[in-house]
Amino acid sequence: ASGAARMALALDYIAQQLSTAKKLSLKVKEKALLRTAIYQYYYMTRLPSYAIVDETIKLAKKHCHSYFANFLNALLRKLVENKPSLPSGKKASDLSIAYSYPTYFINELLKNYNLEKTESILKAGNLPPLTMARIRQDLPLERMPNLPIDMGLIKDSSMLLELANTEKVYIQNVTPALLIYHLAADFPPPKRILDLCASPGGKLIAAHDYFPKALLYGNDLTEEKMKRVKQNFTKYKIPVTLSCGPGEKFSSSEKFDLIILDVPCSNSGVLNKRPEARWRLTSENVQNLENTQLKLLEHACELLAPGGAIWYLTCSILQDENEQLIK
Repeated sequence: ASGAARMALALDYIAQQLSTAKKLSLKVKEKALLRTAIYQYYYMTRLPSYAIVDETIKLAKKHCHSYFANFLNALLRKLVENKPSLPSGKKASDLSIAYSYPTYFINELLKNYNLEKTESILKAGNLPPLTMARIRQDLPLERMPNLPIDMGLIKDSSMLLELANTEKVYIQNVTPALLIYHLAADFPPPKRILDLCASPGGKLIAAHDYFPKALLYGNDLTEEKMKRVKQNFTKYKIPVTLSCGPGEKFSSSEKFDLIILDVPCSNSGVLNKRPEARWRLTSENVQNLENTQLKLLEHACELLAPGGAIWYLTCSILQDENEQLIK
């Protein structure tokens, strides 16, 4: 399902090549079945084609109208016989279909990077995500950081469960874990740390691991987000003062030596983890995010104590949300 959602544009393009109709008008369940079958055929090559067709038709007969089951059967058998190809050109429109991303995003990448780098980013965004965990050992900063481990390398399910439940590790990707480590390495111990967009709490917990004497404050926009933060801090038995509301309106009578600002963003750097996020990549949506990011950054400056620092972080690889916004 994740793969079919990720490659939806490419899968719909292939489906259209198989149909004699100018446009395929399908219901949600019908479209999901068709996409999943084509995805299995193109991207899960170990599955025999007959098994893909047979299992998909069984599901269609069970969950859809008999007319669609017959139509799908003809379409999939045509797929096996002909196997249409995806565009191989280097124009934004070709790359959009071949790698299954909105054309807007392709153009933004080409504006920020060269073609070779753009294609490497597109390929990376279509790889299966890794599940990582940061080992929370009490190591001095001059030694190796609390490096993440690849949870996918651990095949023992009982060991995975044990790691997930222990206070000794935190499920966290390598990028934020190493970012916090490098930022903390040259930073004098702060007295007060604020995370304005704290959910689910991983970066504030990492900051605590490096600065255990600092007072911690966490805020996020909704009660649902703050529920996750509270659960994590309860699990790890870390004291924290929590609040709920827009970060750009956060109020405090005291200033903070360190403000962590992991702002809402396009998620353009973690699209392999969030396959649905690519379909929200529009000029309007990204512009709205940039406006929010700037408001958060400006307010963080107002909350900062003299000599303090803001650690500004995003999951985006677009310069408009990063370098350009800082400028």
